Amino acid sequence: MGVQIGEQGFTATSGTYVLKSQGIPHTFWNAGAQPASTVENISPAGFEKHFDEIGEVVWAAAGEEPDFAKLTEIADRYGLTMYMERVPALLEKYNLRLG
Repeated sequence: MGVQIGEQGFTATSGTYVLKSQGIPHTFWNAGAQPASTVENISPAGFEKHFDEIGEVVWAAAGEEPDFAKLTEIADRYGLTMYMERVPALLEKYNLRLG
């Protein structure tokens, strides 16, 4: 998995633990050509639903730019700050695509 925490980017290989501290911007993505999976501990319970909701918005965009306003609305409900203005630079820097 590709990971960026603050301004530091790296690849987390199989078996790697990554600590994402609250209040520090972070993101992660599949850095390879094969499907990838993660195990994430989330506390308090309920926040995991956030990933389901944003996933629906991203997949509905079918590889196009997702509805950033909708993503921000979802984030707000979960008390998150999303830095959508950083997405284009991340996509370019790590040669990523959405969806």
